[in-house]
Amino acid sequence: LYGSAATDLIAKQTAEMLDELFPESIVARYTNSEFFVLLPGIGEDAADRLIDSLQKHRERWSSKHADALPLSFTVGYATATRFDELENLISMVDHRVSGSQ
Repeated sequence: LYGSAATDLIAKQTAEMLDELFPESIVARYTNSEFFVLLPGIGEDAADRLIDSLQKHRERWSSKHADALPLSFTVGYATATRFDELENLISMVDHRVSGSQ
């Protein structure tokens, strides 16, 4: 809809938002439009609360950055005690995607 330049700008703005929300965590771009945030020690209940917080933060971000392109997203998460099986974690995330707009 907006073109590749806009897609890159949205990805950059998303990364900035995630860095702001999770300053002590590892934020990584996985694909053109997907990011991982590694949150050691976070369980399922905390992850659910973080998803709600992320949606509210996105709304504040959009209000604060009126010149930014609109952001919408989906969130998936996985919890694990071992992080040496990345493929399994990615699969778990894909099965737990919840829509947020």
